[in-house]
Amino acid sequence: VLYHNHCSLKQLYADINKKEQQCMHTLNSPPHIVHATRYDNVKYSLSIKEVYAIIHEEQEMIHDAIIDFRLYGVLNKHGLALIDKWFKYINHNYNNDETYCCNKDSIKVDLFGDVWDCLYMRVHHPTPPYSNSRCDHCNVRKYCGCACVYSVRKDIECVYYRRMITWFLKEYEKYKEEIDEIIRISKCN
Repeated sequence: VLYHNHCSLKQLYADINKKEQQCMHTLNSPPHIVHATRYDNVKYSLSIKEVYAIIHEEQEMIHDAIIDFRLYGVLNKHGLALIDKWFKYINHNYNNDETYCCNKDSIKVDLFGDVWDCLYMRVHHPTPPYSNSRCDHCNVRKYCGCACVYSVRKDIECVYYRRMITWFLKEYEKYKEEIDEIIRISKCN
């Protein structure tokens, strides 16, 4: 999880590499930004400056991974995790009454077998279905599903998701063949 003062992707992946060496197993998981769902955890949320730095790092890692694959046929596992993450986002198609956490494809089950729409907040459905006029008229809403509907720092999360989704859609247009092949190969592994 990327959070305030702990938001360098390069450091995060260095930490993951150490853990992989310890457990001798690949941890192929994309980074996740922290959601400030209560005012008392806002101190952990990312600043706008940190979000822009993460956006820059993610875009650079994704682009480098695509070019490495295009030129050398090499799959960068960390770049692959990010490509897979944003590929899934651009292939979402949320309806206006669905959110990222509460949709037709999302099932979240805790250790006790209880099904939840949000494992952080332990709620069964935003009541009423989440609506935000800013999100309802956003051109990337169908891809992000309003992100975390319980976030008290929605403005900052919106910058992250809107910029990354908009950028990745353009990157996908440019490198559709390479990204499709990367995704196809990753599903075979």
